[in-house]
Amino acid sequence: MRAEDSFVRITRLINVNLDFKVYNRVYLPANRFGRLLERSTNELDGVGIFHILSTQFNAPLLRTVELLQVLAIPAPICAAIDVPAGTVGAKWDVEAYTYRGLPIAHHQNYLPPNDCQL
Repeated sequence: MRAEDSFVRITRLINVNLDFKVYNRVYLPANRFGRLLERSTNELDGVGIFHILSTQFNAPLLRTVELLQVLAIPAPICAAIDVPAGTVGAKWDVEAYTYRGLPIAHHQNYLPPNDCQL
């Protein structure tokens, strides 16, 4: 997504099978998805962002580019996902694209150490 764009940012905690929490930030171009700001947090809770983009904005997810890094999770995020400060985990970035290769979202996910296959 272009650096000069303004964005809608959605920050969520995703509970994975009651085993651990994922800290998730989604950035979406405001000129196309600004109407998401009109929704309550309850309307977005437990709903897949890509489902909303596809069904309500005609922007289906068609391609992703992903980057997975192992790093020390920032302290504020450690506190949010209930792990000790300095915990080493995964940062999983996902760039999402729709029709004509247009970028529609950038996801940042922080995952603590766990035994799950993702």
